[in-house]
Amino acid sequence: MSGVTNSIDMRIYAKEKYKCTLCNASLTFPFLYWEDGYRDRHGFHITYIALCNHCCAKIKKGFMADLIQCAATAELNALGYGVVLERTTSMEIEETAKLVQSEVHQLRGK
Repeated sequence: MSGVTNSIDMRIYAKEKYKCTLCNASLTFPFLYWEDGYRDRHGFHITYIALCNHCCAKIKKGFMADLIQCAATAELNALGYGVVLERTTSMEIEETAKLVQSEVHQLRGK
């Protein structure tokens, strides 16, 4: 993945062809750009993801978590585990822990 960090980089990527993949806005500095490395006959990348700075701010937590979850699930499945990983919030984990502790206390009391 290539993060665009200066105006020289911007001239390369901020062409009419490259717009934000999510909102279709023109790319203005800073923005994120990722390409697959393959180009069509006109020199444009065949597959790319471009995210404007507004969309980056909106999706930063969810997108990274989704990407990590998808990659981890794929890697485990490649090892033959056949699993689907589920994410949960820390609040849900804490609530589950409290329920388990409550059940343990009830079992010890009997």
